[in-house]
Amino acid sequence: MSVSKQPQNFTENKLLAALPHHVYESLLPHLSPVQLVTGQVVYEPFSPIPYGYFLNNSLISCMSETEQGASVAVGFVGKEGMIGVAPLIDASLLPYRVIVQIAGSAMRIPSDILKHWFTHNTALHRAILHFIYALFWQIVQTAVCNRFHLTEQRLARWLLFAHDRLDMDTLPITQEALAQMLGTDRASITRTARKLREAGLLDYGRGQVTIRDQERLALASCECYHIVKSQYDDMLRP
Repeated sequence: MSVSKQPQNFTENKLLAALPHHVYESLLPHLSPVQLVTGQVVYEPFSPIPYGYFLNNSLISCMSETEQGASVAVGFVGKEGMIGVAPLIDASLLPYRVIVQIAGSAMRIPSDILKHWFTHNTALHRAILHFIYALFWQIVQTAVCNRFHLTEQRLARWLLFAHDRLDMDTLPITQEALAQMLGTDRASITRTARKLREAGLLDYGRGQVTIRDQERLALASCECYHIVKSQYDDMLRP
């Protein structure tokens, strides 16, 4: 006797894909496909958030900036989740500039519709809360990492995070962008990347970085990568 399988949701976004099929089908008419461009500022700090975005194959960074203009990335989001959850709780809870680091596609939904679904649909409510919890872990652990760990460890962590979210060994990212996200200067990134390249862990050039040995790169990272990864693995587990 054959066993019928529940139809799967046709989406790259893992948060949407985890929803029951009938919930996803009902939500689909409210989702619009959009393309996100590298360098695009999606949200400014404490600004209105008209749309939420379920990411497919793009990478978004949450940038914290000082009054003097220095910045550091405190969180990243890819196809495991979404951006624009602040209005679900309080519209003034987004103190970061949200920027597209790696271009790709997303599914956009008006914030008022998202809030209605979040309030009235248990499955979506639970999925988004699980994601917020994992993102909170990432932001807290990133703060620890930025304070206590070496540039080499932090660079390895970022590359592994990006790899996990994009499923790509070659990442279209410049050393200048890496320096901005890690809160350091380009010379430090150049020295660190050269060291990792000489060790056979990665290669770089022409605005891209290629991971050559993921397992050894994980060893070169700090415990922060493994702590955050375990939280996201738990979130995505059925």
